[in-house]
Amino acid sequence: FTNAAATLYRENSTSGSINYNHRANFRFEQQIDSATSFLFRPRLSWQQNNANRILEGVTSSQGTVLSNINTLYNSDNEGFNPGGDLLLRRRLGRRTGRTISLNITGSYTNRDGSTLLRTTSSSTNLNQRSTLLQNSGNIGTNLAYTEPLGQHAQLQANYSLNYAPNNSDKRTYDFQAADQQYSRLDTALSNVFNNHYLTQGGGLSYRYNNRKLQASVGVSGQVAQLRGDQTFPIDGPVRYTFWNVLPQAMLMFRPDRQHNVRLFYRTNTSAPSINQLQAVVNNSNPLQLTIGNPGLRQEYQHNLVARYTASNPETSSSFFALLSGSYTQNPISNRTIVASRDTTFVPDNATDAVRLPAAGQLTQSVNLQQEYSVRTLANYGRPFFNKKLNANASLGGSYSQTPGLVNGGLNYARNPALTGNLTLSSNISERLDFTLSSASTKSYVRNSLNTRANSNYFSQVTRLRLSWIVGPGISIQSDVAHQLYSGLSSAYNQNYLLWNASIGKKLFPGQRGE
Repeated sequence: FTNAAATLYRENSTSGSINYNHRANFRFEQQIDSATSFLFRPRLSWQQNNANRILEGVTSSQGTVLSNINTLYNSDNEGFNPGGDLLLRRRLGRRTGRTISLNITGSYTNRDGSTLLRTTSSSTNLNQRSTLLQNSGNIGTNLAYTEPLGQHAQLQANYSLNYAPNNSDKRTYDFQAADQQYSRLDTALSNVFNNHYLTQGGGLSYRYNNRKLQASVGVSGQVAQLRGDQTFPIDGPVRYTFWNVLPQAMLMFRPDRQHNVRLFYRTNTSAPSINQLQAVVNNSNPLQLTIGNPGLRQEYQHNLVARYTASNPETSSSFFALLSGSYTQNPISNRTIVASRDTTFVPDNATDAVRLPAAGQLTQSVNLQQEYSVRTLANYGRPFFNKKLNANASLGGSYSQTPGLVNGGLNYARNPALTGNLTLSSNISERLDFTLSSASTKSYVRNSLNTRANSNYFSQVTRLRLSWIVGPGISIQSDVAHQLYSGLSSAYNQNYLLWNASIGKKLFPGQRGE
């Protein structure tokens, strides 16, 4: 990326997967007495995934092949996820607005899987089997007390506590011809890591409310403790304590029923995931390796949103405008190493060196700075022809900056984009309904370091949906979609039309079947 000669990676892959998902949700609610209520919402889910992929990858520079790889990858994963939340609320005394509430949430995730990897390349051959056992959970509680201050104001105090343990055990075994078994443990691709994230804090907020104006302002103090322990292949503790102040504010002004202005400002923190922390190499593509970083710190994000809505009952028209932005301190981004020749490299906070073939890549999570995004959107809609036809038009734009390290150089990927959408929908009769829509996006990619990777691309999806009841219980449905992609590489530039159509007949008394 930083050399004078451009490096090209070309990949051809075929993949398939089978997914099974089961979910169950319940709700139990009870009014214990006139002042106390109880709400319990448990949930349960189970997933199973079987996936396979055949990959051929070639890295070249100025027509010279630097490295190539052929990979056969199979994986089987299963997950079990129970959880739920419990809410207790009680009104205190006779004064309106004096309440206390307790909210308890919990979740648990268990993932058990195995993968089989066979590769042949210009530099090495692999035949490996990996096992993965991950357990993660979360239990949190929030206690809130509200006290009225006059007729229009209210003060709220709250205390929250959240504990999230995560455990991951990945073992990789090499195939041994002597015993025809996957019996040799590869310590460079194996890791056992335990992570515990504890947050607690309290805050105060003031809320004012009258017929036209709602406003609130508050601040919370938070202390977060991140504890990580690598127990294999060697012991390696991680200890961090973060002290944060989290302000928030909200303003909603409604001068009349047709106009509304809303402003929101929020802050939040986010801890790194177990996959981002675990210093174990993922070699499912040996030319593009990834590894975690036990030294990651939490992210701190500022979010600002402004919304304006207006409506006209006489013309049934509506207008909506949005402006939002976010800024992240210590964002978790990527550090990429591109090898100019066969080499070894020791990632940050790792113990073993990672072998990279010529033009191979190693990507590791790392905290950087200067990540932000801005988005704007405006939409206008109204009916025409005596409300037989509805039209909606929207225009939007966005701009984001994402930092990254490439061979030690700091790169900012800046992505401006423009969007436009137009939708026409019918309201002609109960027997005929159609929708014609078109959505277009023009995107740009600008890199501060590797300008050769800059690009512009355009995408557009135009669709016509038609539903027509042509006779007693007989319906015709048609969906015509045109998709256009341009500005990408020749293999991804596409321009095609797709048509789906169906005919149906209602059956049985009351037309309960089709």
